[in-house]
Amino acid sequence: MVSRYSIVQYVPNPIADERINIGVLAFDDNRVCVRFLSNWERVKRFGMEDIHFLKDFASRMEDAAADGLLFPGDSPNETPKQERLIRVVQNWFTAVFKLIDYSSSSE
Repeated sequence: MVSRYSIVQYVPNPIADERINIGVLAFDDNRVCVRFLSNWERVKRFGMEDIHFLKDFASRMEDAAADGLLFPGDSPNETPKQERLIRVVQNWFTAVFKLIDYSSSSE
């Protein structure tokens, strides 16, 4: 079974394209796991803005994963999870978050 993971990054200024990792999303055909930072101070200093929206996003992602979903609003169907994730990321046109698929591994 193939497992995949994506790094969740915060990009406070899309023009500068500087980023900081804030979490990881790992999934296979049966499970979804997410982990986010426990200490957000570095992120707050990095973006120099209120990061409440990031913590809210992380909480919503954790709730979705607990239900076996990739992201809030995900609907399990015949479309593979990776394709659903790619579609939703392509629709995020604010560039606040970037998910980067670095690799896949086989179990």
